[in-house]
Amino acid sequence: MGFAALLINVAVYIVVTLLFYDLFKPVNRGLSLLAAFFSLVGCAIQAVGSGFFLAPLVVLGGAQYLSVFRVEQLRALALMFLDLYGQAFNIGLVFFGVYCLLIGYLIFRSDFLPRILGVLIAFAGLAWLTFLSPPLANYLSPYDLALGALAELSLTLWLLVMGVKVERWRQQAGAPGE
Repeated sequence: MGFAALLINVAVYIVVTLLFYDLFKPVNRGLSLLAAFFSLVGCAIQAVGSGFFLAPLVVLGGAQYLSVFRVEQLRALALMFLDLYGQAFNIGLVFFGVYCLLIGYLIFRSDFLPRILGVLIAFAGLAWLTFLSPPLANYLSPYDLALGALAELSLTLWLLVMGVKVERWRQQAGAPGE
């Protein structure tokens, strides 16, 4: 079930990435595309890395071909796969950090969302970038995680409750108003 949840998370984030690309194109098409690129790479890394999350079940599953290994070796392999999953997840977070920095800048430059949301998302990006150094990320935990979660939750709630200022979005996009 955890594996399925990871893949659903990746699929949802891909949709969010595409929606944000379209939303922020009027602000700066090139930066919006670059942000989408970093997010999609992060999604791909986490999708591939989720295979490492599933691998211990295979290693410890008792298949006949694994009988050549001692129990201690199988446990060590299972632990190694879980460690690789953690490392892949952290690398994905670094890509999401760059994504959040770019989205934060785009929000800040937009006319249709509050600038404070852009600042919060940029700070979330900095929090995710701490995962470049796992010791630093561990030292700052849970503050880095809380900052990232607070910023992303704030943006999500704002978009769900308040939405964007449609007229300002249209003006920035150069689209004719209705």
